[in-house]
Amino acid sequence: MEEKKEKAKEVKKPARKRVKKERVSPLIKEINVMLETGKYSFGFRKAYKELFVGNPQAVIIAEGSRKDIKEDIEKYAEEGDIPLLRFKGNSLELGSVCGKSYPISVIIVKDVGKSRILEIAEKG
Repeated sequence: MEEKKEKAKEVKKPARKRVKKERVSPLIKEINVMLETGKYSFGFRKAYKELFVGNPQAVIIAEGSRKDIKEDIEKYAEEGDIPLLRFKGNSLELGSVCGKSYPISVIIVKDVGKSRILEIAEKG
């Protein structure tokens, strides 16, 4: 019996390492809420059409998007006085946030739903 106690004392488990939780940005949280409750469309081709014809409430663009697309969307959003949000990441990451397996460079927000994306746009 004493041998078992001694062996138990000898074998110590290594201390558990604490894993730091990554903080999710407020924009990602609000994009998820908007995807559940609002209306939206993906892609730069639809974005061009919506910026000219429709009246979107906001535009979300990935920072890692192609330069020409980014410049055009920024210019048209500024001319139309539409809030532009910049997603810190590339288009694959934005697609992943939206639950898609393909890259998404631009999200056109037609209706924010219950999200507070417009409040984030005013702050930033």
